[in-house]
Amino acid sequence: MLAVEQRAFIYQHLDHDLNFYATEEDTVSRKMMKRMMVNVKPKDFDSIIKGYPGEDPKMLAHFKDLLGKIFIFDPEKRLTVKQALAHPFITGK
Repeated sequence: MLAVEQRAFIYQHLDHDLNFYATEEDTVSRKMMKRMMVNVKPKDFDSIIKGYPGEDPKMLAHFKDLLGKIFIFDPEKRLTVKQALAHPFITGK
């Protein structure tokens, strides 16, 4: 079950289809407006995290995989803490 703070965030920023909304001030009217964010995409960790010479490519791949799985927006698809602790990057296996 979600904590009260989590539900408040969800209801404030997401609709029933999990579309993300940002609240911002309209530059003309100066009124607060709610705007659906349509181009929110997950980061591509391959383009952000680069390996160094001599670094274990398998470990780097595990690291990128772990980040990709813990930063999934949908909590139903995101790794749990238990799953993250069992991930090959953490266990070294």
